[in-house]
Amino acid sequence: MNVLKSSKFITITVILTLILSLLYTTIFLIDTASANDSPRYKTFFSLDRGNITYDDGRPPSIGYVDRITENNPLGGAILGTRFKVDENGVIVYCLNWDLDSPLLEKDGGNEYKKTSERLTKEEYTAMVYAYGNDQDITNDYTINGKKLTEDQRYYVSQVALYIVSHDMNSKNITIDSLIKHTRGEIDHEISEELYKIIEKHVDYIENNLLDVPAEEDLHIKLEGQANKLVQNGTYFESDVLQLKVNNQNAKVVFTKKNLYNAYFVDLEGNTVTDDYILDGNAFKIRLNAKDIEEKGKIELAFKATTDIENVYKYEPRYQDSDKRGQGVDGEKLQRITWMETDTKEANVSVSINYDIVKGDLVIHKTDVGTGESLEGATFEIKDEKGNIVSTMTTNKQGLAITEGLTFGKYTYQEIEAPAGYVLDENIYEIAVLENGEVTAEITNDIIRGNFELNKVDEKTNEPLEGATFEIKDVEGNHISTVTTNKQGLAMVEGLPFGKYTYQEVEAPEGYEIDQTVYEFAIEETGKTVNVTMKNNAKKASTNEQQSKEAPKKLPKTGDKTNTINYMLGSLFLAAAVILARLVRKKENNESN
Repeated sequence: MNVLKSSKFITITVILTLILSLLYTTIFLIDTASANDSPRYKTFFSLDRGNITYDDGRPPSIGYVDRITENNPLGGAILGTRFKVDENGVIVYCLNWDLDSPLLEKDGGNEYKKTSERLTKEEYTAMVYAYGNDQDITNDYTINGKKLTEDQRYYVSQVALYIVSHDMNSKNITIDSLIKHTRGEIDHEISEELYKIIEKHVDYIENNLLDVPAEEDLHIKLEGQANKLVQNGTYFESDVLQLKVNNQNAKVVFTKKNLYNAYFVDLEGNTVTDDYILDGNAFKIRLNAKDIEEKGKIELAFKATTDIENVYKYEPRYQDSDKRGQGVDGEKLQRITWMETDTKEANVSVSINYDIVKGDLVIHKTDVGTGESLEGATFEIKDEKGNIVSTMTTNKQGLAITEGLTFGKYTYQEIEAPAGYVLDENIYEIAVLENGEVTAEITNDIIRGNFELNKVDEKTNEPLEGATFEIKDVEGNHISTVTTNKQGLAMVEGLPFGKYTYQEVEAPEGYEIDQTVYEFAIEETGKTVNVTMKNNAKKASTNEQQSKEAPKKLPKTGDKTNTINYMLGSLFLAAAVILARLVRKKENNESN
């Protein structure tokens, strides 16, 4: 029962831990020392070369001196070894003269694994001065004035390592347990000279021991709360950060591939260089709001590296009971060491989230006079570069909405007005600075125009005063009544957009009325619709016509009007005669 309770408790704890990690993991920090500080596994090979060959098909080996044994106190048992390299061709040495060499490269070699055992002072010194390494001294050795061959230099280095090493898997061998070769299988003089060189080389190692390099520790971390960029006005910024590396010899680089448009500033907000960061100074990551990407995060990776010497021993990856753990002779494999300089690596990466600023533009379109919402107004939205980002049209509620505008400045302009309204050609500016809505109230003036009627005589085109007209809308509602002036004009101003009718309801005096219903439309603001209407004069009545055309009649008897007219006429005639005579008499007197 207690076990079950404990198990449940552990399970719950694990689940809670996972949940918390999900809640708070907006940053991923990785601080690792890479396995590159000496490969965990390596493959070593024996080379098909050497001065000793075998009739049984085994690959050749290198051998120049003998071992003294109980059965051969004067020598005769050649101390052989094989030239060995790793997968990169780097020369390696074995620690056990009495164990088997790795397979040839054509046979795939053998896999080895790194142990936690470090080289001794003697082993390390022997490796430093060995053939193929940086401080190799074997190139100074000669026989009869000639430098040693590569195989001979390798042999001297390898045998010296056997002598100074006391590896746990090897039977001890000393300089005193060696002797020149005596059986004639190799040149006697070379054997003796090489023995002396080996003795000299071992003596140099023992008298010039080097300290084994200490294990280099390498760690890198980014201090500070780098979990989120927080908006600060026109930019987003991280908390104070600082890069820490524990090894002064380390070289630090960082990858900004996914940093995008973010950059580094010091604590005063000044932009700083990469070196400023790598030198361990406190800094912040900043991202201008206008440069925000859709990704919602930035990533940054730092890598610290330092060169180290490999001072570890490698042993066969597989047991000798497995063929993969057997060497060229089918025996148990020897242990190996190599001195290539490795690179130790530590990494830290950070992934910082930020909120993408997005705003919605809401335009409400209304009639300037009534405040009623207007449908059908179309707007064009552009960014700071003049790119069209949206086109929207108001709905029945007079609303047009563009969602998801990222941080920045925009303009909007009406490109199509609602039917019957004046287009607003103004360009308006807005700015999206934070999440939320940006609302704009825009009004439109309805289209208004004028109606002018010109009334003239049908035949003379003379203007006619006094013609009265009634103006109605398309639904028959009375709008206005106007009468032409002396110039024959009647005007109605400020008619709203739409269709209308006009009809003469009273003609000018002496003219016939035109009761036809005519249509006109107000479609453009400020425009006057002009119409001309002609009227015919009324025709005369029958009595008037006969009076004008009747012949003159003689006076009738008893007609007093005619009698008076004749009497007056006679008097005027008599006066005229008398006046003429007087004038003539006066002219005659003057001539005498």
